Amino acid sequence: MFEAHPAYYNYVKYNYIVELKYIKKTDTEEEAKLKRKEVIQQAKEYYEIYKRDFKQFGRELKSLALIITHTREVEMIKSEGFSQM
Repeated sequence: MFEAHPAYYNYVKYNYIVELKYIKKTDTEEEAKLKRKEVIQQAKEYYEIYKRDFKQFGRELKSLALIITHTREVEMIKSEGFSQM
């Protein structure tokens, strides 16, 4: 959870939840797919928990899933709190 310091509450519009998963070189394609599903599900679950149990002090809560591979590729998936365009 990335949340603004109270001194900056007036300047920050969002709080972020970032869930990370690392795909190792030794992971099979099936393991990589499973990790991808897990990270998305965890980001959604944490979003619901933080939205329900913690004050946001007027800021919007957003949830991201990051998947990092052994080849240094990064995939960012917007999970929750983003408007659909």
